[in-house]
Amino acid sequence: MEINKRAQRNTNHLVKTIGSGHKATIYDTVIPDTLALAERCYLALQGVANTSDPEDDNLLWFEIYWNANPPYMKHSGVDIEIAFKTLDNFCQLRYASGCEDYRKKEEGLLTFLLSCVEEDGLFWARYSDKRPWHMSAYASHGNDRYNAKQVDMALPSATGGLMSVLAVRNQLSEENGCYNDILRKMARGMESVAIKQNDYAYFPDCRVGHPFCMPRGGWLHTTEPADEHDSGEGSVVGYFGSVLQGLSKWADQSGDEQALELAGRFARFGMKPKFWGHPGDPHEMAGYEQGHVDSHFHCRCIFLRGLLRYGLVAGDRNAVDFVRSSYEHMRSWGINRIGWIPTWVNRTSRLEMETCFLGDLVALGIKMSVTGIADYWEDVDRIVRNHLVEAQITNMAELKRIQGLVYNDIGSNEKDDSGLPATARATQTFLSEEDRNRTDNLICTDNVLKRSIGIFTSYLLPTSATNDRTMQCCTANGARGLFYAWEAITRICGEDGQVNLLLNRAAPWLDVKSHLPYEGKVVVHNKKCRRIFIRIPAWVRLNCVHLQVNGIDRHTSFAGQYCLTNNLKPGDTVELDFPMAEETFNRTAHAKTKFETQYTIQVRGNTVVDISPRDTKPQHYQFYRRNHLKKGGHTPMKKVTHNLVSEIPRW
Repeated sequence: MEINKRAQRNTNHLVKTIGSGHKATIYDTVIPDTLALAERCYLALQGVANTSDPEDDNLLWFEIYWNANPPYMKHSGVDIEIAFKTLDNFCQLRYASGCEDYRKKEEGLLTFLLSCVEEDGLFWARYSDKRPWHMSAYASHGNDRYNAKQVDMALPSATGGLMSVLAVRNQLSEENGCYNDILRKMARGMESVAIKQNDYAYFPDCRVGHPFCMPRGGWLHTTEPADEHDSGEGSVVGYFGSVLQGLSKWADQSGDEQALELAGRFARFGMKPKFWGHPGDPHEMAGYEQGHVDSHFHCRCIFLRGLLRYGLVAGDRNAVDFVRSSYEHMRSWGINRIGWIPTWVNRTSRLEMETCFLGDLVALGIKMSVTGIADYWEDVDRIVRNHLVEAQITNMAELKRIQGLVYNDIGSNEKDDSGLPATARATQTFLSEEDRNRTDNLICTDNVLKRSIGIFTSYLLPTSATNDRTMQCCTANGARGLFYAWEAITRICGEDGQVNLLLNRAAPWLDVKSHLPYEGKVVVHNKKCRRIFIRIPAWVRLNCVHLQVNGIDRHTSFAGQYCLTNNLKPGDTVELDFPMAEETFNRTAHAKTKFETQYTIQVRGNTVVDISPRDTKPQHYQFYRRNHLKKGGHTPMKKVTHNLVSEIPRW
């Protein structure tokens, strides 16, 4: 107990440094009524805040059953496992939207998570009468290989994840360097419990509560995982990705060579051939050396994101090439042109995509593009305009329609004497009788549909969300995907501004106003750039691009896909016009399975405006209701207020 008190005292000064807010410029303007990611980030911030529990240290209710009678939110052992992502959401979405309404929730969560880092540098999930389910992440899924013991557990993956978030916050002016000591301690803490063999290192899976966690007192065994699928989540390497992220970010920021050396050991462990390859690879192909995969693409991408960060910091080209090859393999499944790729291709049941994977794809595509590894901007644009924003719950009428169906089938949502719905009651089966009496705050039924607006659905088909619940890891990753894309729309280096995605965005150096997909037109209002590079989408013929500056024609010159405009002054307006491409094409999902379907997809530019056949199951949340985009024509406009912050987290 004394360790926990010291940890709390040591973190109090960190929280106090972020109470003053950040500088913002507020102004009204008119923009095209097209996709605006800042608005989506605001909705996501509301959703995250509204589904976090002030009685549980602002942790999220992990499961949202909006297709139940009544709809309810439920806590889970995964609440604490993904909490660092929620902290990331609060910070990132606050900067993207300019909304300060939820700072107290953010600071409360930050205080709690910092208090979970003990003197040994590890992040601990402590057993508590208040939340007995925190020990239950995988025992609650009917996995009898995992014990839900009443013990404290150190979570190395969450330790690395929190390191990653703190390393980003560490660079913000309002928190400048205040996490140096705790980050250094966390790096040493992970090294102290890592099992080192030859040139690699790993954590064992002791099958208590969460995969790859260490009970109080130390590892129960040190056996090395034998197979990628050998864990409760069906992935081994996924639990080392956040560790790689945290160690590599901290090493890059601080020059901590010891942390980078440890990251290299974890990287070499995760790249072992036994964790990679696909059974369908030709005998002549060493797919395990190319990052080919057969399962759980989201968990694979957690590792790939960490491996990419390590490779960039350490200058390890082998690691970087492995990431690129694995990304290329995964993007070859499903319907990449709309951002739909199944997550579990090794299943024999219907293949679905998990929204977590969408956020990963956006992150990998952007990071490899901005670092010059490859150009995946077209992939990012397609994902963001289509399945990423469709997966976000924005349609209250659709939720109420589904609710109407549920209320006509009350029998499927029977309750017992405790008043818990069947799906919530199932969560209790792994708990001791003593703990079952402590679950009064396990669920919440208060105004759930309204509070679900802005969060993300979890299981995706090409035209719908299929499941009756949201897992909030999908909200956390989907929301991060929105932020990554928003931040990458435009960047500045010196006096050179760069526009990578033709989406609406206000930035301190320029504003982008995109008329896509109604018209092939984008207007850039310059604020401080001498030159602006504007990326032209791949579907546009470069010789058809018309450029004007302040209404006067200019000759177009290109650097690859980027149109270059020189000799600009603050206040100049740059306008690009080009023909709007329309296309209808066919793509196959679930190829060579009993669920094989060929979809006919209509797009304007990269934006899906129609897709068929559609999912006919009435209980599913329907996507791509976009009739208003089909004809194109004159772009509708709207008035907005930009709450423009002067600083942006560099993730």
